[in-house]
Amino acid sequence: MLKPLFTMKIKDIYIILLSALALTSCEEVIDLKLDSAPQKLVIDASLDWKKGEAKAYPVVDISYTEAYFGDTPSPAIDNAIVKIKAHTQTQTQEYQLSLWDGTSTITTDNVATLKGGSRYVFPAGITPELGKDYELIIELNGQTYTAKSKMLEAPIIPSDKIVQKENGGFLGDQIELKFYFDGISDGVANAYLVRLTQSSSKKITYGTLDDNYIANYKFSFIMIGLNNDKLNKGDIVNVTLYRIHPQYKEFVQMLIRLSEGQGPFTIPTRPIGNIVNKGNSRENPLGGFRVAQYTTLQYTVK
Repeated sequence: MLKPLFTMKIKDIYIILLSALALTSCEEVIDLKLDSAPQKLVIDASLDWKKGEAKAYPVVDISYTEAYFGDTPSPAIDNAIVKIKAHTQTQTQEYQLSLWDGTSTITTDNVATLKGGSRYVFPAGITPELGKDYELIIELNGQTYTAKSKMLEAPIIPSDKIVQKENGGFLGDQIELKFYFDGISDGVANAYLVRLTQSSSKKITYGTLDDNYIANYKFSFIMIGLNNDKLNKGDIVNVTLYRIHPQYKEFVQMLIRLSEGQGPFTIPTRPIGNIVNKGNSRENPLGGFRVAQYTTLQYTVK
């Protein structure tokens, strides 16, 4: 479980109002028509750059939403023109992505399995720069979809800033890890996506952090296991810390709420994120474009 120390997670409370008509002699059948909604375009795009490495490898997945009760994956979308532009005040570089063949190695971490639609990649990689704006442009079926975000520096979680205690959790009977790190003072709001795995569980947990109510950029978060899987001695915990744009943080936070224990990047539908339809804002696609530098940390539970 990922739990920022400075916030309290409040579960949504759903109040169901049951209205009963007693002793009626007729019934009304309500057809919800869950499969009748039109398909929506879904774009999951990322330009993730591991700190210390020379290149980043963009990945753009394009698909359509599935029917609510359907089990048929989205058809391939192989007619898109996908580009990423890198902007500075004086110049623009353009990279055109190609359709992934389904077998070649993708040189980037933490890429979700493609379950429908098509994937576009740039195998040669992009040499990113901090502070540079990166723009996603997708041309598909006469429509143009765009998003722009800045590459921001990610901090490192020091290995000597991890505190382990044996009496953690709500009942004081679990191993608890507390991670500390210093944010980046660069004039831009600090927002983070945290990805956690542990060797004794197949689950992946995501969480978000921001600098609201944080003094002097001092961040921390707690892990007591993933969902119902407790931490055990000898477990290897892997932490990935992405520095993300605050707008993308709002999108991914909504994804996490919707996923309810599933991986937020594997749920069948997406909320609308930071990608817009240039010709018709009412037809913005679902999904989002992440531009992020990230750092990693591995810790063995003692």
